[in-house]
Amino acid sequence: MSKPIRHPWLLVASLATLGLLTTLYAINLSGIQQLAAANRRIAVAQKRETYLADYLRNLIDMETGQRGYLLTHDQRYLQPYTDAIPKLESLGDTLADQYIRGGDSADLRTMLEISALASTKSGVMASALRLDQQVGSESALELIKTNLGADVGKQARLLIDHLVSKEQAAIKDSTLGWDRDLSHIRSYLLFSMVLNALVVVLSAAMFARTLGRRNDQVKDLDQRLKERNAELSVLSTHLQRLSELEKANLARELHDELGGLLVASKMDAVWLRAQWPNPVADVNLRLQRITRTLDEGLNLKRRIIETLRPSLLDNMGLIPALRWLFDETCRRAGLQCHEQLPTQDPHLSDDARIALFRIVQEALTNVLKHARAHTVTLAMDAHHQSLSLSIRDDGVGMQTSLNRSMGHGLLNMKHRAFSLGGECVVSSTPSGGTVVTATVPLEPPALTTAIGGPDS
Repeated sequence: MSKPIRHPWLLVASLATLGLLTTLYAINLSGIQQLAAANRRIAVAQKRETYLADYLRNLIDMETGQRGYLLTHDQRYLQPYTDAIPKLESLGDTLADQYIRGGDSADLRTMLEISALASTKSGVMASALRLDQQVGSESALELIKTNLGADVGKQARLLIDHLVSKEQAAIKDSTLGWDRDLSHIRSYLLFSMVLNALVVVLSAAMFARTLGRRNDQVKDLDQRLKERNAELSVLSTHLQRLSELEKANLARELHDELGGLLVASKMDAVWLRAQWPNPVADVNLRLQRITRTLDEGLNLKRRIIETLRPSLLDNMGLIPALRWLFDETCRRAGLQCHEQLPTQDPHLSDDARIALFRIVQEALTNVLKHARAHTVTLAMDAHHQSLSLSIRDDGVGMQTSLNRSMGHGLLNMKHRAFSLGGECVVSSTPSGGTVVTATVPLEPPALTTAIGGPDS
């Protein structure tokens, strides 16, 4: 199910704004269409005005050419007259077609009347030219003096001026309407821009507010996560210290109790052999087997104790314990070992010494199980404020050796170094193999045990 709307007024305001913007868009679209229609009207009126001006000019050219010829009998004056007649017919047809398309029946009748008057004037002019050619120029001039053609031409010009005035008025009205619609569109666009800007500002403010809340939530979750990680780190450190304490107690009990029993049993076996110098062969064989078994038990007890809690670490220090662990591991596995350890123990706390010893122990275990290496190098370098310990092998490297079974061991090493205020880095070398480097401060910070301390 969807969550209920927390702010219903926001939904209403958004819908109202969307409706208003849609209305403004429709109004602007209508205004643009009106502007386009006004442009078309203006273009048609200007075209008609141009045709009417051409018609009047050709009418005047026809009259001027005819009179010039009658006065001078120069054939050049007949050319404008001859050219004007077909042009008048073509322009008359074009203008009539324009008025038919525009549905202007009154103007169409006026145009047809103009065409009839032009035809009448053309006929009068043609009659004058025929009289000039057949009778003489005096007869032609007499016909012109009757003002028949002049009256017809004057009437035609008046009608043409009437149509031109109408087209000019249409152009003026369309231009005024165009300016008015353009002003309205600009106003609507300005209002739309202001409204959009207001919507953007409000949206940005709400987005910033929401983002601020999300950031606060993320910060709160991050703080909780850090606190939880810190608690888990403290708990893990506490468990490691308890584990080391239990291992030390177990090693001490094995050394005291089991060691005492095995030593006492071996002493009894040696005493029996000393008291029975010539025993039966079977008895002697069994006494030797008991002695050998007790020796193996003592060696097993010693290895278990050293694994649980190396006595060299407590009695001799970190360097002898690491050297013994390194030599013993390489001897059992048949590895070539190189060590670069200082002669004196660095100044470290008990927790730091056991942590570094366990890191080396875990790293060597991984080398034996996964690396398939031939050579291992153990090096320690003490700086002014930190100690660096590295275990390098020439095995198959991280890609094949670092598998799921090593994950917990690596995490254990990393956490041991982290709990001391340092770090543990595991990486592969370009030439192959793996390098484990643990760096811890020589004076580590006190470990906080918020869950009761090591003895709880």
